[in-house]
Amino acid sequence: MPPAALNTEGSAAGIRAQLPGLSVVMVAKDAAATIEAALRSVGFCSEIIVVIDDDSSDATESISRRLRAHVEIRPWRGYGPSKQDAVALAT
Repeated sequence: MPPAALNTEGSAAGIRAQLPGLSVVMVAKDAAATIEAALRSVGFCSEIIVVIDDDSSDATESISRRLRAHVEIRPWRGYGPSKQDAVALAT
């Protein structure tokens, strides 16, 4: 059976309430120049935004926390393991 049609009449909050939960995970290293735009682009997510920070030396962590992402500082073990860590935190 196809999903119910999304009612796009009304407020953004009303539309968001009709959507299923969505979590986002990001792996970052010294991404202060881009992390704010990336996090703002997924600000509609209704569940959690997880940032795995590879021990950045810039403001990546503070920007992410200011935008209410859940931030974990982890040593680099490779992209796959870092992404798996983030997914485990998002579920």
